[in-house]
Amino acid sequence: MDELITHICNLMKGLVSFVITGLVSAFLPLEDALFILFTGFTINFITGFVTDIRVNKKEFNIKKAFDAVLQIGYFFGLIFFISATGTNLHDSVFTTVGVKWSTVIVTLYYILNILKNGKQLWPGNIAISLLYDILSLQGVGYFIKLFGLKKEGK
Repeated sequence: MDELITHICNLMKGLVSFVITGLVSAFLPLEDALFILFTGFTINFITGFVTDIRVNKKEFNIKKAFDAVLQIGYFFGLIFFISATGTNLHDSVFTTVGVKWSTVIVTLYYILNILKNGKQLWPGNIAISLLYDILSLQGVGYFIKLFGLKKEGK
């Protein structure tokens, strides 16, 4: 009986190693996008945490933190899904463009939120306020034009 349990454990170790290796290799082509998203998530999380404590006088909220972790997991899953779809359809352009634009959109959100928190932390800092105002207006204008809600030159 002990021999059977040992054999099953060895098989499970091999299976777990295979699954982990498969997941890691699936994410390797996405290394840059995942690094950018994780960096944005980390800075956003820290600035939001500090802003809540210093400015809003709130204590650490585990529900809010867990929600942020779920969101970054969602974005990682989205990037992986786009990459897997493009790879399985043998469409590298779809993969590149889909991953790039998804990363840019989420990164823009993180940058704006980091700057918004920065404005609250340092209300007298003109550079942070100016960056936030420019990026928020330029970002909105860019997406309005991108999605055809406003024609060029109007």
